[in-house]
Formats: sequence, structure tokens, C-alpha cells
Amino acid sequence: MMEPEPNRLFFALMPPQESLAAISATANTLQQKHQFGGRLLNPQRYHITLFFFGDYTPPANEPAILKAAEEISAPPFKLSLDKAGCFPNRDIATWLAPNETPPELGHLGQQLRKTVSHLSHERNSGFTP
Repeated sequence: MMEPEPNRLFFALMPPQESLAAISATANTLQQKHQFGGRLLNPQRYHITLFFFGDYTPPANEPAILKAAEEISAPPFKLSLDKAGCFPNRDIATWLAPNETPPELGHLGQQLRKTVSHLSHERNSGFTP
């Protein structure tokens, strides 16, 4: 039996277009000063993962996932990316994250887990932006 083609479905927050240059400059500076092992991403790929469904999500689940997502809302909030790090694997990106998760972001992550976790085979036990 063949393994299904990975499709890595996830929900994410994308930064506003006007913030991409500042985030990129910060990531470049940190990479140079601290020689993080992770690689830098193209700024158009910057995101904060809210919920990861795993390496494969059956296409038949996608309509239910999209419908569930439409039911979720959150008030606007500010997010400061004031913590940085990288994963030990050079193939994985350097990351920036909030030192403290705004309550609105934490609530959004909880709502999403509660609403869509039954559609995922991945364990999403907690939320860390």
C-alpha cells in the first residue's frame, strides 16, 4: 500500500504585509549576531502556526475543517515578537515568538483546538506560538 502524499495542512496567523520587512531585518540581525543554526525563511512564508493537522489530512476532511474555522472569531490584538531561537536541525527555520502570549491569541488557539482537533490525527495538546 502506498503512503499518501504529504499535504501538511495547518491554520496560521500571517503578519501584516507592512511588518514583513521589520521582521525580516530582525531575523537577519539575530542570525548574524548569534549564528543561529536554523535557516531563514522567505518573508512571504512568515506565520504563527495555530493548529497543525499533521503531514497528511484526507481531502474529504477539508470541507469540515474549513466550516469549523468559519465559526471561530477573535478580537484584534497586538503581538510582540520579543523572543528568538532556532531548532537544532539546520533544515528547520529560525523562529521569533512572543515572550508572553496575549490572552486573545491563547483563546484563539484554544478555540481552534476545541473546534477542529477531532479532524486531526496529530496530537495538538497545547498551544505555543
